[in-house]
Amino acid sequence: MKLGAVIAAAVVAVGVGQAEAATYTAVDYDLYLRYEGTAFSDLVAYDQWDLDNTYSSPYYPAEDPLNLDISNKMFPSLAIGDIVRFIATIVFPEDPDQLLGQYDNGGRAPVCAIGKTSCTNTTEAYPKGPYDAFDIRYSDLIMITGSTQVGSAFTYNQAYPGDWASDDGRWSYHAWYSAAKFTVVEIVDTPAPVPLPATAALLPLGIGALATMRKRRKAQAV
Repeated sequence: MKLGAVIAAAVVAVGVGQAEAATYTAVDYDLYLRYEGTAFSDLVAYDQWDLDNTYSSPYYPAEDPLNLDISNKMFPSLAIGDIVRFIATIVFPEDPDQLLGQYDNGGRAPVCAIGKTSCTNTTEAYPKGPYDAFDIRYSDLIMITGSTQVGSAFTYNQAYPGDWASDDGRWSYHAWYSAAKFTVVEIVDTPAPVPLPATAALLPLGIGALATMRKRRKAQAV
């Protein structure tokens, strides 16, 4: 079957599914974010040039008041003030409290990236309001909280980020928790929720078609 026929079949299936009780809703997000820095809890910084110089703090703010040159492990190339794009198709379950497995409520993100950092490993999705804000999560380690309001906060929270080093090799770091902070500066597209069919067998087809159509639209716009 040709790609166009597959997409057409999926669109028809979604349309039929709207007459039933939809169990999932897919929402597209396209935002520009300004990086504001990263805050850490239970941070320890080791000075490799002076082994007697060690700093620890239960909370270290994103403003980096001691100039420890701490780059976010997930966004090492970003400097404060840099602009990145968040593009995602998030699939929300009608019942966000359903449990398909540990850390899995059926939420998915077949398209999801903050700049060059992928978030497609999403297994939980929680809408807030009319899908203008959300939480998406992966296991108990990663949580992304976003909003479609200009000026609102957007955070990438990571538990147990492990050990990493400064670009010049002077500092090595360890933290219990990190929170990369962004501010929404532009909304490219207003989210438009699309109900997906209740038939579980059609769900992967519908999600794949939505992601494919989104990629084709963006390719044509370039």
